[in-house]
Amino acid sequence: MSKEDNLSNVSHVEDLEYKPGLKALLNWVAGILVIALILAIYLPSLIWKEEEKIIQEGRYRMKNLQSAEEFYNQMTDDYMENPDMLLDVVSAARDSNRADSNFTGAKTISLEDTVLDVKVPSGFYRSFDTTFAESYRREETVVDTICTVLKWNPQLVAYDTLFVNSTNLGKIDYDTLITKETQERQTTNTYYNRYYLTDKFTHRPLTKDKYIIESDSSDLLIKDPLDYVYKEPRFLVFTLKDSSHGYIKNGEPSWK
Repeated sequence: MSKEDNLSNVSHVEDLEYKPGLKALLNWVAGILVIALILAIYLPSLIWKEEEKIIQEGRYRMKNLQSAEEFYNQMTDDYMENPDMLLDVVSAARDSNRADSNFTGAKTISLEDTVLDVKVPSGFYRSFDTTFAESYRREETVVDTICTVLKWNPQLVAYDTLFVNSTNLGKIDYDTLITKETQERQTTNTYYNRYYLTDKFTHRPLTKDKYIIESDSSDLLIKDPLDYVYKEPRFLVFTLKDSSHGYIKNGEPSWK
């Protein structure tokens, strides 16, 4: 190789080494490619999680409709195909029974345009709350009054000493009340948050289409009305997809 060629190669290498603008551009391109690769992996996972969340929410709503139909059937021996009316009747029965424990048996529920004759089971609101509402536990301090009483035992020809909670004192026979003593104890009770069957349960998430309820004397079907693949754009270049969430027939979900 001639001296001139060597000098030319050296000059070419020097030109590459001393072009900071080109280096900066290459760094930017590399950075953008790395970010694009990360987004191409991360963003679809977000969309998949959103799709799964929509499916679970839709099935949860259908399960609530199924439970509401079971309560309605208890009161009327029938099913209601109008989801809005269904939730209104069941909620009204719950609220009335909660406000007045005597609201049981043959009753009339009056809504805006409808009057229904129903038979409300005893403790209906408790069944409602334990079915729909989220429970929570709370520790509480309870003060008991313990009574010491004497009761004659003819077999032993002597008095038995009994320790009875004051709330139960009227339920037993005894001869003499000796003492009363208060005692504190810790107990854990279960409570239920107030739960509202709002109109969101009448329609599916995302598309807001009303659920279809079909019934006859013995069969009940609650199904998702969507019969195509629904699509929405996400992050400009991706797509969220949603299709039917299934159905519940006679209490049995199709997604088992």
